[in-house]
Order: sequence, then C-alpha cells, then structure tokens
Amino acid sequence: MTELYRLEKVSQVFGDRVVLDIESLQLEKRGILGLLGPNGSGKTTLLKILAFLERPTQGRIFFQGQEVAPREMAAFRSKAVWSPQYPIMFSGSLLYNVEFPLKIKGIPAATRRKRALELLELVGLTELVKAPAPKLSGGESQRASLARALAAGAEVLLLDEPTASVDAAARGSLTELIASLAREGLSIILATHDQALEERLVQRKIRLLDGKIVQAENSLTLVGELTVAADCLTLLLPPEAPRLNGRLKILSLTRQTESALVEALDESQVKVTVRLSGGASLERAWSLTLGDTLEARVLAAKAPEA
Repeated sequence: MTELYRLEKVSQVFGDRVVLDIESLQLEKRGILGLLGPNGSGKTTLLKILAFLERPTQGRIFFQGQEVAPREMAAFRSKAVWSPQYPIMFSGSLLYNVEFPLKIKGIPAATRRKRALELLELVGLTELVKAPAPKLSGGESQRASLARALAAGAEVLLLDEPTASVDAAARGSLTELIASLAREGLSIILATHDQALEERLVQRKIRLLDGKIVQAENSLTLVGELTVAADCLTLLLPPEAPRLNGRLKILSLTRQTESALVEALDESQVKVTVRLSGGASLERAWSLTLGDTLEARVLAAKAPEA
C-alpha cells in the first residue's frame, strides 16, 4: 500500500502537560482508520496535527512521502480536511458555505455554483440549498461539512466524532455516506466512541491512551457469507470489501483461534478460500461461527510468489 502519513518523534506539549507523544507512526492511503481511546487521550490533537492545523511542539511529519515543514503546513490544508464534532457553519446559506472554498481558489461563479450543487446532491442536502447554514441540524451540519471538505479538494477526511451530535434516525444514512466516500477512494481517519460506527466502518485501528499509542492494528476486518466444503472454508466478500493483493495470512477467525492461510484469491478479489492449519476441525469452526458469517482479520499482505 502507499504511504499517506508518517510521523517521527512527534509530541505536543501545552504548558507542562504532554498531550501527545508518538515515537513513530505510519498510515496508509485509502480505507477507514479508526482513532480510538478515552476522552483526553489525544485523539483530537492528533487529528488537528494530521490536518496541518496545529504545529507539533517537536517532530517530523511526512504527507504522501513529502516532509511538511512548519512554514509549509497551510499549503496542505485543502488536502487533509478536519471536520470537528460540531462543524462551524458560516453565516449565509448552505450553498454559500459549500461554495466558499471554491471562491477562495478563484473559481468562476457559475462553475463553483455547479460544483457546489453537485456536492450537495452527493450528500443528500439538495432541498436545503437556500437554508441558513447555522440553523442546520447536527446530521445536516455533518453532511454539509463533508460537502465543503470535498469542495476544498480533500484527499483525506479527518472526522472527529462524526455521529456524536446526530440523532438515531440520521446516523445510519451518515454512516453510509462515509462508507460510500471511502469506496470512491478517499482516505478517512475518524475518532469515535460510537461502537456501532466502529464495527460498521473501521478497517484499521489505532488506540491512544494519555497521548501514547497503545495499540496500532493494521489488520483489516472482512465480513461476508461463509460456506464450508470437505477441506476448506470459503468467504464470499461483498463488493465494498477492501481490495486485497497476493497471499494473506489470517490472524484470527471468529471463535476460532487456529491460524489459517489464504490459498487462493480470484481476479475479482471478492472470494477468499482458506484452509485451516494446525489440525483445526472444519466442523468445529463451522459450528462456532453461529451463523452464515465469518469475520477474518488479515494480519499482513505480501506480494504473490513468483
């Protein structure tokens, strides 16, 4: 995979308090990364640093392979856009808010209006084009914030508790919108306490505690339909599943601790056949899945053998 961010010896200190202390961190492009941890663990601070909104006290930041010096941070802010828990909407209409980043870039009025309307249709807010932006509901503000980020040209969306201010009725559609943006190729990093959102969207996780990384999981979670044959299990993945390459090692199977190796991956990359190793019983594996789904965590991907 292609490197998105790399942080080396990055820390953030406010007064005598160290709020972030990361020795080393590398994040890959594409997919959805979950930033987890209790309140005060440093999640929002890290998101702001990744959005080039806060200069760390010390350390080096690389974005897409290029080191970003403190004096260069402003030039990268349109590429990595932070959406806070309570997005700030400017006075004026929703359309004006989404057009604003395009106006700053000097895009002609007719062109930017057309693009803004396209983005509002994408996020499902066409009927609120003329509505005063500060009066939007929590869910509507989150959608508007995503549209504005896309108008800015965002390649990375940094979402801070995107469902915290959203009612239950709107949470599902917002979750699906985020998933669809990831499928379109955007890299998304989100901080959340929402377990349902984490289970539905997050493919890789980083857990913070007291400003330090206590868990960095570069595995993927794959869920699909499971079938069983005489000597192998077959996992049929949905089209939105992460695209995989080569031979993969399975770290764990739900309620099945024996390791397994992917023996074949078809060209469409939606079918994975695994053969259990270590004398594992297929009958036991099948009975303990308690249904027709199998969750597999991919530990690593390697290039296909010649």
